[in-house]
Amino acid sequence: SSLAHSQKGWVLMVKKLLVLIMIVIMTVTSVCGCSAKKDHKVAETTSVAETTAEETQSVDETETEPSLENKTEIITEEVASVEETTTEETTTQKQTEQPTTTQAATEAPTKATKPTEKQTEAPTKKQEETTTSYWAMQEDAPEIAKKVIKYLNDYRVKEGTFKLVLGTKEMQAFADLRSQQLVKNFAHDDDDTLAAVKKLNYGEFWSDGWVQAFSESTEAIYMSYTSGEIDEVAKSIVDGFHGSKRHWAYLGNVDHEYEELKYVAVGLTYNKGFWYCAIWMDSEQHTGPVYFD
Repeated sequence: SSLAHSQKGWVLMVKKLLVLIMIVIMTVTSVCGCSAKKDHKVAETTSVAETTAEETQSVDETETEPSLENKTEIITEEVASVEETTTEETTTQKQTEQPTTTQAATEAPTKATKPTEKQTEAPTKKQEETTTSYWAMQEDAPEIAKKVIKYLNDYRVKEGTFKLVLGTKEMQAFADLRSQQLVKNFAHDDDDTLAAVKKLNYGEFWSDGWVQAFSESTEAIYMSYTSGEIDEVAKSIVDGFHGSKRHWAYLGNVDHEYEELKYVAVGLTYNKGFWYCAIWMDSEQHTGPVYFD
């Protein structure tokens, strides 16, 4: 074994010497050729450079070429890098497509905000009265009538007389019918009054066929192009009567000349922008007809 080892050593030394000799020969040849012919030098130099470059490239590739294990590790690392990049891109894309919590809350209101929206869309009656100007119409006539009596009594008390009392439902029906008749005939018309007495069976009926309204009753009529809320319409009507001395003489019991008129009913009819008002006053609370021989 010692001999074999020695022989291997000699073989390596011989190979190294041969390599050195070849390098020397190539160098000498290159120098000589350079002195002989310039063109040939260029060609040989190019050839040597190419050969040297190829050898150098071969050596570099041999030295730098990774082993199978290293290749496996590199491929594994590249695959992992690609997976991480793909995962990051997918996460970024999902985050971009999925709205944030703030956006979701803005686009889809929570249950707590829905009652507020409904409350805004359907305000309460009190809110309507305070924020919306209401235009009184025929269906508001009963409320306006109550306000008319209130303002009549306010003036009467202020001027030193008693309050009027609301009459019977039969008396109210009579005042309502009289206000409806005023739309076609605005007047204290006996024929219209008699027609109302007969239709409602509310008045005095005599055995000889004579029919009339109650003898101790009277009326005041009013027509005006008045618009506005319930209170405004009622106040306008009463102010109109109060400004007329002839009407206010018995409506206001001026100088106490109409002490017997204690009961009142107010009829109102709205037609084409006009309010027609009939105030019926009486000394008794009649509930039906009164017959005389």
